[in-house]
Amino acid sequence: MNNQENGGWVQLPTVEFRKELGMNQDANWVNDDLAFFSLLDRVIFLKYRDVDHYFSEVSGNEPEDLPMAGNKWFTVYDSSSLHGLRLTPANEYNVLEIAHSDTHIYFAISAFGSTFASALTEYVKVPK
Repeated sequence: MNNQENGGWVQLPTVEFRKELGMNQDANWVNDDLAFFSLLDRVIFLKYRDVDHYFSEVSGNEPEDLPMAGNKWFTVYDSSSLHGLRLTPANEYNVLEIAHSDTHIYFAISAFGSTFASALTEYVKVPK
């Protein structure tokens, strides 16, 4: 199941997604926000072997089953207010939101935002 596209989602191994998420960061990127990356490890990277991935910057059409913005998404981690107070370790902020359907859990991962650049959001879908 290596990089196959299915309904707008790209199926890839979590190892590959984890590497891609931090590929533009230095060797200590995980230590910049240990709580955030530890949470990602527990809910995605250590739990699932493969994920369905969507990133509007490089993917085609938005998947039809991606939950719409609004009351379907629940914020489980948001360090942007700490960033505004300049309390984040690397002067960056991260956000994790979760939504679900009858069959899947969706993660909206916004990482490495800063004062002058918003955090780009990548989406991951896994089976319940």
